[in-house]
Amino acid sequence: MEQPGRSSFTSVLDKLLDLIDRNRNIFLGVILVCAISIAAYSVIGYFSERKENKAMDLYAVGEKTYQADLTASKSTNPTSQAPADASQALSQFEKLIKEYPNTKAASLASFKIVDIYLANNQTEKAIQLLESLVTQSNSKDIMSNLATLRLSLLYEKNQQYDKAVAVLEKLTAAKSNSLFKPEAYLRLGLCYERLNQKEKAMEFYKKLTLEFADTTQSQQAQKYLKLLNS
Repeated sequence: MEQPGRSSFTSVLDKLLDLIDRNRNIFLGVILVCAISIAAYSVIGYFSERKENKAMDLYAVGEKTYQADLTASKSTNPTSQAPADASQALSQFEKLIKEYPNTKAASLASFKIVDIYLANNQTEKAIQLLESLVTQSNSKDIMSNLATLRLSLLYEKNQQYDKAVAVLEKLTAAKSNSLFKPEAYLRLGLCYERLNQKEKAMEFYKKLTLEFADTTQSQQAQKYLKLLNS
């Protein structure tokens, strides 16, 4: 005697097979689209990985050149923090960015170029490059967030506190940026203090102590709050 559960399952299976048979062309079309999509993603992934690998190879060459120039500079000036002439490394990093834009290696190369600019007291060039990185990159991207923090520090150094506040508030507005929020909150508090907006400064210090109580930035914020309340 056939069990009721098995009979019900067989009935459903028969109906499903009948549905597939009556709509054979549609199901075949869906399967074909899925297969093409999977193949396309595989091809894109393959070429994307190759692109990243080539870009990283170029970055390694530029980094090696930079370190060699730095070693040579330190032999004549032990306190040197950057090569006396980093033009060759700079050229290699710029070539990488041009040939392989939107890669992780290009972002790393951009940061290294910023280092070279700052070491040669070319702060405005460093700011312009970081501004370009922040504008073009995805706000959820780690490299973009690092560029934002670094840009805010340069704005602060130039006493451009309004500009620092603008980029930092964009950083804190994104839900996915919790890794960077403690430092961003702290910097916002400091910038608002410099702008003589103590209430706003206290607002961000308090947010920091409430949302990220276990961070070193929170400990610093507590000290700043005490000073503002004294």
